[in-house]
Parts: sequence; structure tokens; C-alpha cells
Amino acid sequence: VIPHDTLGVEFNNYTPPYLNLSYHWDFDDGSSSTSLNPIHLYEETDDYYVTLEVETAIAGCTKVYTQFVRVEPFFSFFAPNAFTPNNDDINDVFKPYVKGVDTYEIYIYDSWGNEVFSSFDPDEGWDGTFKGKVLGQGTYSFTAIMTKHSDIVYFQERGLINLIR
Repeated sequence: VIPHDTLGVEFNNYTPPYLNLSYHWDFDDGSSSTSLNPIHLYEETDDYYVTLEVETAIAGCTKVYTQFVRVEPFFSFFAPNAFTPNNDDINDVFKPYVKGVDTYEIYIYDSWGNEVFSSFDPDEGWDGTFKGKVLGQGTYSFTAIMTKHSDIVYFQERGLINLIR
């Protein structure tokens, strides 16, 4: 998996290094490559049978390797746009759903730009309060800052939250 590409896969060819070999990769999605160690970006999550055909220049001998590959998002982020903190156990907290991160920070601001919540724990949600005080219905904004597994690049997700009472 390639950390910064959602459905990218890096393939490694472990064929012994003989001279004059040719390589043909079939990625099972209508595309192919003749690279030694290709990188391929799939367009959708699915199961694929990737085939590598190695051929020698002498006598045209061929060896075929096939491997099952399940391609699914390495990273995902989803933030709901509304929540209702009314203690009915349905949408009582605002909490983004995050998968595949090493670091995570979230900051929530009121309409004047004042920070009303922050956390470094992706499992912690905001209950619509600030310092124990219930905040009013309205639109709030958030900024989430993260690094994906095995990646060093920080990136942000931003959005609006409707607190409904």
C-alpha cells in the first residue's frame, strides 16, 4: 500500500536478477506494466488477481506468478455535519470516524473563532459543551490535523458542524 494514495499499491518483483529478462504485469483491471517494480493506482476497492509474467531472452522461457490482492482504502476520514447532544443515545457527540492514522488532532471553534474543544484522541468525541457549560445551537467549525500510517506528511480536513438542540 502507498500511504499517500488511497488505492495505490507498490508491487515488488523478487525474480532472481538474471540478464535480459522482460516483465509483464497484468493488474486485473484492464491495465498493465512492463516495469520491474511498478506502482499502480486502482480506481475502486475490489479483489484483484495480479499476474507477473517473466520471460527470458534466451529460448523464450516464461514463468508466470499470480497473486490475489485485496485493494481497500488504507486511510479514511468521515465527519458528520450535525449532532444532537440531548442524551437520547443517538448522535449525542460529534466524533469523526478515522482509520489509518498515526497522529491526530482536532480543534472545534464557535462562530467567533474561539476554540471550544480539542483532542489528540480519535476515539474522543465532543458533547457540545465548553468548560462544563452547555453551548447553544448553531454552526461550529472543525479542523482535524493528521498523519497517515507510514507517512510523514501532515494534512488537514476541515468542515462545519451543526449543533442541534
